[in-house]
Amino acid sequence: MKILFHNGTIIDPIDFNIYEALVVDQGFILAKGSYLTLNADYSQDASHYDLEGQTLMPGFNDSHMHLLGYGQSLFQVDLTLVNSLEALVETSQRFLEETLLPEGEWLLGRGWNQDHFDFPILPSRETLDSISTAHPIFFRRACGHIGVANTFALKAIGLWETPTQHVDGGYIDLNFDGTPTGILRENAMSLLLDRIDTPGAQVLSGYIERAQTALFSGGITSVQSDDLCVFPMKDSALILETFQTMGLDGRLKISVHEQSLMRTSSHFETWIKNGYTYQKSFGAFSYGPLKILGDGSLGARTAFLRAPYADQSDTCGIPMYSQDELNALVKMAYENHIPVAIHGIGDGMIEQALKAIEVGQNLLHSSVLRSAIVHCQITDLPLLKKMSDLGVIGMVQPIFLDYDLHIVEDRVGKERASSSYAFKTMENLGIKTAYGTDCPVEGYHVFKGIQCAVTRQDLNHFPSSGWLPEEAVTIKEALRAYTVGSAYASGEEMTKGSLGIGMVADLVILDRNPLTMPAHELSTIQIRTTFKSGEIVYTCK
Repeated sequence: MKILFHNGTIIDPIDFNIYEALVVDQGFILAKGSYLTLNADYSQDASHYDLEGQTLMPGFNDSHMHLLGYGQSLFQVDLTLVNSLEALVETSQRFLEETLLPEGEWLLGRGWNQDHFDFPILPSRETLDSISTAHPIFFRRACGHIGVANTFALKAIGLWETPTQHVDGGYIDLNFDGTPTGILRENAMSLLLDRIDTPGAQVLSGYIERAQTALFSGGITSVQSDDLCVFPMKDSALILETFQTMGLDGRLKISVHEQSLMRTSSHFETWIKNGYTYQKSFGAFSYGPLKILGDGSLGARTAFLRAPYADQSDTCGIPMYSQDELNALVKMAYENHIPVAIHGIGDGMIEQALKAIEVGQNLLHSSVLRSAIVHCQITDLPLLKKMSDLGVIGMVQPIFLDYDLHIVEDRVGKERASSSYAFKTMENLGIKTAYGTDCPVEGYHVFKGIQCAVTRQDLNHFPSSGWLPEEAVTIKEALRAYTVGSAYASGEEMTKGSLGIGMVADLVILDRNPLTMPAHELSTIQIRTTFKSGEIVYTCK
């Protein structure tokens, strides 16, 4: 039966026209316009949905996150709120007591950030040893780019007896006496994570369903998700097959466009031979671009910079690939008509990524493939102009400002910081931008990120005049980047992201109109109801 939405504000972010009524039929948008007209045309065979003065718009599309990783994190120790090493220990011990985890099983957690501690020092193996010596323990930092292990875990993976420091694309911190501190950076984490058994399809499905439920409550109806970064590379097939099965049998309802992380050329080549085809779909699940993890994070000082860190002059961060290696991966993708999404936070990596994409475009004599830089944090005007010239999409996480505006000048210096997180400049240069959260690095809450993009403040309204306020975007630009822009990034702008006739009826009802409220209150907007293909998948109780 048709649904006639009315008595509210209906916003189409393609042009920000406001409509009085909208008609949905069999999961698609049938008509929009004045209530009098649509009521006259459809009242006989449509149920009326009274918006009660609330706001209706397309569902949100997170352009880069880790759906499976977020689902897994919901079953681990949540360390996002700990503000000291003592609190980290107490939270973890309480988790052990509540879960009755059998001795010898792995205790995993995520979310700590030393910059939030009363004394900003990294946790160590000794810190984790004080939690338990009967469990191997590994806790990832909030960014996911470094982690800390206890002595049991280091011995379990053989890093205690034969400690090494340098790993291709990674690093192991050592004490002065040559023993591991417990800190593993970037690819060094794989030495540990590859030794932890990946759960079976039933458990993975549970992670996905739990995450899906949470995202629907946030008004998110589509995600572009990197789900191959959490578990060992050898288990990529299991993960993708789980998504495919759930997509085909209907358990996966949220649209997932997979940003597939293939760490090596041989790994990627195997998947291409096995039929990995861009946009190949399995119900709500589809194959997306090749995801390339180019560098690390700013908070962990592993993002790759062109010049050393201002607060640690002995490092420029960690590039995961040489330029030739990166070129080869992108070339393979373009030869098979698959776009790339390259994780680039530091200006050094963004420069390498753009060079590699240009190599791919020259190969095809075209920029038709919609490749992207994920994060785009430390930039300058020449880099952004190059992005614009190449038609490269910026997959941006404005919620990062909540934390990063407090550290970026210390990390990279005031001059480099002054041209970074340049959201308005990207708009002015015509760079297609798509907003997201990188969840579980940050929470999935859409309007927290939008508020940061519009105010250039953290969520506590600091600084009062905004950080680099000239880079603030308008609320319309931010809403468009979370809907139309993200649909463009996944090549789906003809089917979702706006309220065009024939579009999929992925919709969200908000308790207030974001276009008419103070910018500093945007994060308080509540999601009332979420529709996926015209069906209610979430209602606020």
